[in-house]
Amino acid sequence: MRRMAGRGSGSPAVSIGVFAAAACLGSVVGHAQAPDAIRVPLVRNDNAFYDIGKGLTFDAQRVAEHLAKTPVRLPDPLPPGAAVGLSDGDYFVIVEPDSRPESVFLTVDANMNRDLRDDARIEVTTRKKRGDEAVIRIRRTYPGTPPKEVWLPYRFAYSPRKNQKGEPEPGFFVTPAYRMEGTFRLQQTEYAIELSDFIQLGRFDKSNLSKGTVIRVRAADDPPEAGALLWGYELIPFGGEFYEVRDEALDGSWIELARSILPHAAIGRPVPDFRLTDTDGKAFSLGEYRGRYLLLDFWPSWCGPCVAEFANIKKTVERYANQPLSVVGINLDFETRLETARKVIADKALPWRQVMEGKGEFLPIYQILGRLPEQRMAFPLYVVIGPDGVVRYATNSFRTAERSLEASLAPAAAGQPEAIFVPLAASRTIMPCAPLPADFTSPSLASAVQNPNVKLPADLESGAVVGQLPSGRLLVVRQASAERRLRLRVDAGGDQDLTNDEDKEIPVLDTFPATPEGATSYDLVLSYASGGQAFRPYRFFALTSPGAPPPLPRVFYYGWEGARSGTFVRDGVDYQIKISDPTCDGIFTPDDANTAAFLTLRKKQGNEWTAVRSDALDIPIGGRLYRVTHVEDDGRLVVLEQQRQPPAVR
Repeated sequence: MRRMAGRGSGSPAVSIGVFAAAACLGSVVGHAQAPDAIRVPLVRNDNAFYDIGKGLTFDAQRVAEHLAKTPVRLPDPLPPGAAVGLSDGDYFVIVEPDSRPESVFLTVDANMNRDLRDDARIEVTTRKKRGDEAVIRIRRTYPGTPPKEVWLPYRFAYSPRKNQKGEPEPGFFVTPAYRMEGTFRLQQTEYAIELSDFIQLGRFDKSNLSKGTVIRVRAADDPPEAGALLWGYELIPFGGEFYEVRDEALDGSWIELARSILPHAAIGRPVPDFRLTDTDGKAFSLGEYRGRYLLLDFWPSWCGPCVAEFANIKKTVERYANQPLSVVGINLDFETRLETARKVIADKALPWRQVMEGKGEFLPIYQILGRLPEQRMAFPLYVVIGPDGVVRYATNSFRTAERSLEASLAPAAAGQPEAIFVPLAASRTIMPCAPLPADFTSPSLASAVQNPNVKLPADLESGAVVGQLPSGRLLVVRQASAERRLRLRVDAGGDQDLTNDEDKEIPVLDTFPATPEGATSYDLVLSYASGGQAFRPYRFFALTSPGAPPPLPRVFYYGWEGARSGTFVRDGVDYQIKISDPTCDGIFTPDDANTAAFLTLRKKQGNEWTAVRSDALDIPIGGRLYRVTHVEDDGRLVVLEQQRQPPAVR
């Protein structure tokens, strides 16, 4: 561990490793003594459920390639109609048709001896709900004297599907049914900790921290789903402190945490003055860029979107060639891929400074700044730092990073009040909203229907009614053959073409259903200006009207509560912003921002967050009033600008 003097900032530059040894004493930044170590014994829970998993491949060519490298003994001959499959090169399987169309027989090389002739043949039925999966235990062996052997449970969910050629094939979704759990006490609080194995190899040691070991830490009295899932290389926050994983048992039977000596960072605070070395061997600190705007571009060579944005970064550098803007690229490859990264730099002719340390995601500057954007520890990652050394914005989108730079560098910005860019992360839990009505009468609907780009079904008979959701997405409702049912067609893809969408029947109810499950699910594709997409199941139903039937249907839908939040610092005060989607349609619009309680502002007083304002106008921050001037349609960014006019009355 070393402490090196920074230049140009008046604060020490940070040059530190990820895993702090307990014997290291007070020469590190942020603590006067060695980090406290916490060793937590863990036990295995064999009844865990996950929505993250991986499939089995039955592609004949790919399976044959693996069989050529790793010979496996198979039944000879294979049963009629049987196919050999593979799980990421880990183990082989055999699937056979059953006499029942809703089930197959599955044989897994569960004892991992490369011989499928001595493994159990298990009947697996189509999964209809959670818990329907077949649980199969697979042997894992850990080195030692003698070697330790455990049989870990995996859930195999079966659903028939078609491959890319349109041919039917068995579909399997495999998830671990195990996780390691334990509790410990820190700062008078009891915590629960979980280790999950998303690569499903049963290995939890340090070598797997950047691959598939995932950690969840929560207060022991919080619900099980509380607490974010953290990659094993991430810093774990406890109050005002960060802890890091010092070591783990290969079998997950214990984990050791140590207080991190890495500094904190936040939007609106000075960036920690990291000391780095570029590809020319020149050491420098971030403080040397004081007086200029600095864009940090974090990228690994395997990240296609990161590499694709290099051309746009070049254009931005050229656009502001006469402005005080610098760019530093920070590569996040491990040592084994640095040659590939160097080739990318040469092929793309990148003119800006590059840092390549071969530490991957364990690079300290990434561990600190990677926590700031709308999607934590994700790529691409861009961090905008002002001439005063303060972090202005951090984001996964270069489009919005460029927007932030433009707000500061464009000549039109001279003399303008500074905007605050706040990245917003999704809420950990997504809850169904209260049912909302579809619209069949507004002027905007008539305008949408007359749009020449809109394609409605050609067989619209009399009695069919066109409506829309708050996002403008069109739908068609007509009578169904069954009593107390309606036929619904929604522009599921959001492409304004309803000719390629399917009809579904929705129930006509006397009262609102007690739960969303009482309505018909319709999967909608949400497309955003960023180019990203999301898939959400919406549930539709209709209500009867007392007396005579109305001329228009009363169709309602259950959407999903899309709250997003983010934090920033202004004038030394911590603030938190939360925005909510009032229409629960997954799209944030300017109209949404004009609704009451769209935005809630809280500020930190001591260790507590206190509500300050619930509105998009007259937002008090640092003795000034701000208003919302922009929100990204995916809710990942909100922009606040200082108001010039007096407080609004509404």
